[in-house]
Amino acid sequence: MASSEGGVLAKREFNTLRKEANYEYLSLRNPEATITRGRMARYMTRAFAIPTGVTAAHPYTVGYTYANGYLRSVADATNPYQPVPLATDIRYDRHGRVSRVTHGNGIIEEVGAGAYGMARPSYHRTQGALGARGAAGDWDSGTYLYDGAGNVKAIGASRFVYDALSRLTDGRVVVNGSTHTQTVQFDPFGNLTRNFTTTFGTRNLPTTTWNNHLAYGTYDYTGSLASWNLWSHEWDPVAMMRRRTTAGRDWRFFYTAGDERFWSVDLGTWATSDFTLRDLDGKVLRVYEAAGGKWSRFTDYVWRGEALLARDFAYTRPEAFHLDHLGTPRLLTNHRAERLAQPNYYPFGEEITATTQVAERLKFTGHERDTLGTPGVADDLDYMHARYANPITGRFLSVDPTQESALASMPQTWNRYTYGLGNPVKYLDPDGAYVILANRPVRDFPLATHTFLMVQPTGENRELYGERAKFHNRIILSGDQDWVDELKRNGLVKRDRDFMNYENTQLIYLQPPSGMTMVEFEAAVIDAWDSYVDGSAKYDNIATPPGKNSNSLTSGVLDAAGLKATKPSGWALRGWNPGWGKPVKIDPPPKSGVAPVSWTTMLL
Repeated sequence: MASSEGGVLAKREFNTLRKEANYEYLSLRNPEATITRGRMARYMTRAFAIPTGVTAAHPYTVGYTYANGYLRSVADATNPYQPVPLATDIRYDRHGRVSRVTHGNGIIEEVGAGAYGMARPSYHRTQGALGARGAAGDWDSGTYLYDGAGNVKAIGASRFVYDALSRLTDGRVVVNGSTHTQTVQFDPFGNLTRNFTTTFGTRNLPTTTWNNHLAYGTYDYTGSLASWNLWSHEWDPVAMMRRRTTAGRDWRFFYTAGDERFWSVDLGTWATSDFTLRDLDGKVLRVYEAAGGKWSRFTDYVWRGEALLARDFAYTRPEAFHLDHLGTPRLLTNHRAERLAQPNYYPFGEEITATTQVAERLKFTGHERDTLGTPGVADDLDYMHARYANPITGRFLSVDPTQESALASMPQTWNRYTYGLGNPVKYLDPDGAYVILANRPVRDFPLATHTFLMVQPTGENRELYGERAKFHNRIILSGDQDWVDELKRNGLVKRDRDFMNYENTQLIYLQPPSGMTMVEFEAAVIDAWDSYVDGSAKYDNIATPPGKNSNSLTSGVLDAAGLKATKPSGWALRGWNPGWGKPVKIDPPPKSGVAPVSWTTMLL
């Protein structure tokens, strides 16, 4: 990252790409110096042998099976002749969200469909888990209830209360018949200033409103927390925590060129060290743990998309995670379907059951929780990639690095320290840089500039519409106000680049409405399009009407085809407003019918 001249800029470039294989690291003592990969390896051998040899000797292979673009099953394929099933059947609802997972241990995990076809759960529950002495050990969230703003007001017996800005002020979490309360207060700028919990009592958290800093903390020049609550923090030039100290503890953290943490070590005791291997999205794949001067064991993690699925301690037997709507593990079961742990959390992430659970580093919303080897939860932090969050203060320790996340229309986003807009039951922060809806219809897109539909004729539609399927047996139905006739040829979108480059295209596969077959659904979408162009479409690309955009046209086609509930919200797409609120009116209604249609968003 480099020298005293321009080193920060070089790292910023790598941080944007997040795929650059450059292994140079900031020096512990001098952030402007460089440490090569070889020097880092020598540094790590001060107390432990770097675990590269162990990695080569202990591979772990995961096999994924897909159908129509959806993940359907997952298996431990380390031994190709005897794969171990981790998920034998994964199903989806009409919004593309997982609705059912059959785990390798036989437990079925279900997510109930939201009322009126909305993209939010009515319940989460498991079937088949065993408790003590063979009794039932299942987890059931209870019924989800929502207010008119989409806030979760109840989950089973648990209740949640919000202020006028949809910030959570009171949460009453019921665990095994006992009520655990969290009551918080906010200042006008979104800072959490008081946090009361049944377990831990009252913590007063005064802030200075002119800069949103904790009043009893100190900050460095970048706005990162330098000291608070007996802990001191040091940060590198791009606001990644490199050191955390208190009496007898001296934790150091090391990052790749993409700013993903790969090594944590306590130099105060040399008793604890973790070495983490990640995928290209930063998700944990394997963690090596060191104790007594040696790398003692490793844990492999398996994911189904962005959600946790299973863990495996050094080739023992896989253990399954069962999640709530936030992606938080709420039940952990072994290969015999026996319950190992059932953690519960206060709304802002403090663990109610911390002292009674099986040790697991991936906790609230599936992020890594740093317990730092100390008893109690007062010093716990959640590593969220771009930043660290504190569940006690309900905020991040450093400033949000992404300017785009501050929206002029949402003043609560102007505070660069808050977590989840003060509503941690509704919103997630998957990487410490963006807030997203927990109950979003589909995965999130950082940017989208064009929307269109692709239809692959099936059954009798092949004969009726096959001649229009010019691109890999698909019909492209697309509209854009700026296009001109010369760019419309044979149903293909042609610009200065290939719009069907799947590296720049996000596909969302739509399922037919209730009561329709796939063939009928396909026909309805094509008929809706043809009725928009007066039934005589010379081309399948056509300009949208003035004041509308391609998203409005796609919305109108889907409305006419009877699939209104499928459309995602603008906030779910990270600030991109796709215009679903202004659908093109298509009349007359299409003939009943439809099939596999993919709603496609261009990422340019």
